[in-house]
Amino acid sequence: MAIIICSRTTKLVSLISFILCLYLETVLTLECYKCQSLELPPGQTDDEDVKEQFARNTNPGCRDPFDSKSGDIVTCPNAIFGRVYKCGLVRGTSELYIPVTGRFRSDTWIRDCMQVSSGTENTCQGTEQVEDLVNQRYSKMSETAVNNVILKGEACFCQTNLCPPGGRCVWHQFYVHFSNTCVSGFIIGGVALGVILIITGVCLYCFCCKRKKEQYV
Repeated sequence: MAIIICSRTTKLVSLISFILCLYLETVLTLECYKCQSLELPPGQTDDEDVKEQFARNTNPGCRDPFDSKSGDIVTCPNAIFGRVYKCGLVRGTSELYIPVTGRFRSDTWIRDCMQVSSGTENTCQGTEQVEDLVNQRYSKMSETAVNNVILKGEACFCQTNLCPPGGRCVWHQFYVHFSNTCVSGFIIGGVALGVILIITGVCLYCFCCKRKKEQYV
């Protein structure tokens, strides 16, 4: 009988841990790497100020989805209704016009928390949802309004802490997902198992004592 109770208790705790894991995955805040590399290929301008603007915003390490040293870790805010935040990577070539300065072609790599529609899959896709973000980054770089960037490339998304969007590394995403979220569920589940086992032990002890008393009566 004790074995049956133990088996049922273990199954119950496993179920509780799994539910907690899913719950924590949805309520815990998402952390992503943030960096950018807005690189100006050579031969487009002789203006040293323009070259310096792009150079200050060029981070070669941002090209590598698995580089954890080249970016800052940021916590995604709460998304508006119907949208969610994901860790995103924008990569491609941008054609833009900076007022007074001129037209340029730039290699674009941006990693950050990105707000997208709730149905967005965790894959690489078109750049329609990140065009405003790209415009904002070039506007901030040039310190003037840039709203006509034409980006040819892709946007990649994933939705676990510090995951590598576009990295296509299943084991890395599983490890990060487990270590940052599910482990919390199993810790809580383990505590619950301990409490349940103690209660079960007390109940079995009382049951055995009662049986012995009945045998002597």
